[in-house]
Amino acid sequence: MTNAITPPKLDDVCPRCGGGFHCGARDARCACCDMKLSEALLKQLSQQYERCLCLRCLTELQAVEQRSERSSQPAKRP
Repeated sequence: MTNAITPPKLDDVCPRCGGGFHCGARDARCACCDMKLSEALLKQLSQQYERCLCLRCLTELQAVEQRSERSSQPAKRP
């Protein structure tokens, strides 16, 4: 008898990357609910996409936004 963990059923397709993923919104709680996405990014995503994005794309977009914010801040002087 094996103790293999059954992976979640890939029941959705990410409109950004085309990859399959499981949207947890239909479950008790989706992992994306714990992500810290800015209001600006959430607004942009809701205007650009009609469906949920996969966690990989959300994490990537979050990182891009954070890098952009850091690069636009003035350098601290000693």
